[in-house]
Amino acid sequence: MVPGDVLAAVPAAREAAEAEGRRLRCDFFDDEAVLKMLRLRHIDEMQLHYAGKRLAYPTAIILFGLFAYWGPTSSTGNPPGTRISTTRRPVSSSPPSWCSSSER
Repeated sequence: MVPGDVLAAVPAAREAAEAEGRRLRCDFFDDEAVLKMLRLRHIDEMQLHYAGKRLAYPTAIILFGLFAYWGPTSSTGNPPGTRISTTRRPVSSSPPSWCSSSER
């Protein structure tokens, strides 16, 4: 961190610090004010980080559970745990036994 005395000594840095100070409502020549602003920024970033974790972890677990359930269901067409065969029986060229020749 550059001390406020050094910023005040350089005219270009002084003008930039004054312009940004008006925009951010912070006195960049006051070292304590700058440190307080940096501490508050760090606290805000930590709070956002933990808020993101609180949202992301349950979402990831739910999505994993959905994919684990939906994967076998969508590939076979049957819910998990059912014993319905997904293989097709071969199609025969002869008519079924219940169909008489007069009905054709």
